[in-house]
Amino acid sequence: MVPAAADRIAANRVGALPAVGVQEDGTVKLTGLVTVFELLDARERTLYAERVRERVLRLTDLGPARPQPASGTAALPEGRLKGGDRRPPRPLAG
Repeated sequence: MVPAAADRIAANRVGALPAVGVQEDGTVKLTGLVTVFELLDARERTLYAERVRERVLRLTDLGPARPQPASGTAALPEGRLKGGDRRPPRPLAG
């Protein structure tokens, strides 16, 4: 609804649009005005909500935890030792 009002205000180069409602008897009654400032306020609230929205990262979304490497060995990605031509991890220097 807000984008449609903004489009009409821009297309007609006006500062406000009438807000009307239809009565039970079928007559149309002016219920208010929608101004450019009200449209800007609505957009500002939307931008603020987008900026402060929190995104929660759950550790379960990352997949199962990999086992810790044995002391003195380098950590390799999971599945690295499954191929027959791959070498086992080298000891850490030091």
